[in-house]
Amino acid sequence: MMDLERLNRHVILKIQFHSGRRPASGQSAVQLIAFPYIIQFILEESRMFVGQILDGRYEILKEIGRGGMSTVYLAIDVRLHKSWAVKEIRKNCDKSGSGIAVHALMAEAEVMKRLDHPALPRIVDIIDGQDTICIVLDYVTGESLDRLLLREKSFPEPTVMNWFLQLAEVLDYLHSQYPPVIYRDMKPGNIMQTPEGYLKLIDFGIAREYKNSSQTDTVALGTNGYAAPEQYGHTQTDPRSDIYSLGITIFELLTGISPGKDPFQYKYHPVRKIRPGTAESTEAILNRCLAFAPDRRYQSCRELIFDLKHPERMVSTVRRKRRKITALFFLSLAVAGSSCIGGVLCRAAAVRADNLNYERKISVSQALSTDERIRNYLEAIQIDGGDSRAYQKLLETYRETGVFQEEESNTFLTVWNRNQSLLHSGKIEEDYGKLAFDAGILYLYLYSGGDASFRNRVLKAQYFFQEAAALQDRQEIAVQAEYYASFCDFCVRFAFDDASVREPSKEDYRKLLESIQMNVRQLEQYQTEDAAYVRMIMYEEFGNLLNAYRKGMASSGIQKEEAADLLRSLSEKVRNLPVTQQKSVQLQDKLLARFASFQGNLDRTWKNTEQRKLAEDITS
Repeated sequence: MMDLERLNRHVILKIQFHSGRRPASGQSAVQLIAFPYIIQFILEESRMFVGQILDGRYEILKEIGRGGMSTVYLAIDVRLHKSWAVKEIRKNCDKSGSGIAVHALMAEAEVMKRLDHPALPRIVDIIDGQDTICIVLDYVTGESLDRLLLREKSFPEPTVMNWFLQLAEVLDYLHSQYPPVIYRDMKPGNIMQTPEGYLKLIDFGIAREYKNSSQTDTVALGTNGYAAPEQYGHTQTDPRSDIYSLGITIFELLTGISPGKDPFQYKYHPVRKIRPGTAESTEAILNRCLAFAPDRRYQSCRELIFDLKHPERMVSTVRRKRRKITALFFLSLAVAGSSCIGGVLCRAAAVRADNLNYERKISVSQALSTDERIRNYLEAIQIDGGDSRAYQKLLETYRETGVFQEEESNTFLTVWNRNQSLLHSGKIEEDYGKLAFDAGILYLYLYSGGDASFRNRVLKAQYFFQEAAALQDRQEIAVQAEYYASFCDFCVRFAFDDASVREPSKEDYRKLLESIQMNVRQLEQYQTEDAAYVRMIMYEEFGNLLNAYRKGMASSGIQKEEAADLLRSLSEKVRNLPVTQQKSVQLQDKLLARFASFQGNLDRTWKNTEQRKLAEDITS
């Protein structure tokens, strides 16, 4: 139970807040008829209160939101004087559903920790207490679209279409993660408009990672009316579920009609019947987003974004389809008799033609422009999404050009996500493993999307290395991938997780050293025009890890020579690189100086550790 002084202080604050009364000098909270508040406080003992300092750092200013799973507070960092949002959940808030609620909150934290997008709030801290879990994240200023909708009733079509594109782009980012992140709760109440006019998604409490092998969702969550039909538990949600929810959200913003009372009313009341002035292209796009069957919706947000950016092409496509349907109806009557005989022959001819076309497209001349080659490889993937050769050609082209940014990544991820099951079920498992391994290498060495950080590269690469390492027959490529997966795992669990208090074990450090050695050997085989610079960038990160974790390695019993020899090897490799470009020369000089400093740090750390252990032995 709380101590009396803290209880009295909290009750006084509650009385001031509710009644505006302030206790006289020497008057206790109880004397101010505080009994109801005391009872309420005892019942809500584990909830935070105004003025509380959470974890010695975040002062709670006020409650700003409450839902079925959690309570959200506005807090200020007493050290940095910066405002944050704190999402709290009581672990025992609902005996029947507390497991779901706690799991959902922690799932939200795990998902958001590795995301980096301007339309998504960042997580900065996670505090796991005895009775509560608190997530500290960006405080998003502005107003939610559901509140704006209450005031405005509906919005102009140009405004809504601009929002449509913004939201499709952030969903595309989520779906391009590994595994894809399915938001699952798109609705006006979860969208904030900042004072600058940009949109931000909030509340990742029911987001989930898409698992290719799962047939259904374990828990059916979502908001009635906005959730796609498959979210009611019949099949697994995937990116197309988010596209449905986005479509119904846009429908509400355009018409002002909430889908809550009749979840599938759009099927019977298209937007142009409710709002006649709406563009034909807008209705056509919404029709496709809101198809009941997932296979009839947009299959990815990339497709949706293309139509949003080219609405005139969407209109012409719809009109062409109408004419085609009419013509086909009459034509089908004429050819029905002959189709049975010709069908088999036509199919065989089509297969042969596709095979020839595929081979032609993956064998295009290297003299073609980069864009032309990429276009041919993507067309080959459309012909046969289960053949890994076209994907390998695509990765080789990115590697040769040295350009692998957000656009290139999204292009690759779109075809990978769409055809992963075909690739994985291919005749040669090693082809899938090599493709996954090569994709991981490309992300680790070259990816410059997002904030272009080493953290971002590792997070993108980790999934692919895990896929390659999971090969059943333990081919050579799987063994190599396991070292890389181990390296990424160390970085994600320890180097990148500011909220973690877990210390690496001796085994963790041993795996880190072995994985760095494997990385160094693999880099020797990396041959492109910018290979020297890429190697130095990676050597720099390896050196940073050795320096940052030197105390932990020394304390855990790792021998100094293991780390020092590896650092000397890195320094020697940097020194021997034949670089002439100014940028590369400057990096080379910087690394040689830094590694010399790191070597001194290692010497002092192991010396101090040995002296401390000697002193402990003497005193004991």
